[in-house]
Amino acid sequence: MVESINTQLDLTVTATLFLGTQQYGKIQLGEQGFEFINKQAHRNSVQLPWTEIEQVITEVSGKKVKRYTIQSTRNVRYVFASKDAKAVLRLIRDHIGAEKLTRAPNLKSAIKRIFTK
Repeated sequence: MVESINTQLDLTVTATLFLGTQQYGKIQLGEQGFEFINKQAHRNSVQLPWTEIEQVITEVSGKKVKRYTIQSTRNVRYVFASKDAKAVLRLIRDHIGAEKLTRAPNLKSAIKRIFTK
């Protein structure tokens, strides 16, 4: 079993980690950091203290958040999809600051940028 870095949990939701293959588990957010606990193989769990999160990039389709990518200070990117993504992103924003959350450009904005030049 993986030892948690958090002593108090703010939110726990089911999630999927896209790292090579899909890995299923739970995201746990607490006062110390972000954790993904893998359901089958606990050795594949991800634990990121709030100070190690450099940027969070969200993929938005319409008004729904599809996936979000967490980039660590070690240049590792973790792509997640979870049940209540908005609640997860709100708690992350509260801990790391709104300036580190960005929205990924979608196809519509990319085409618009090309034709307005």
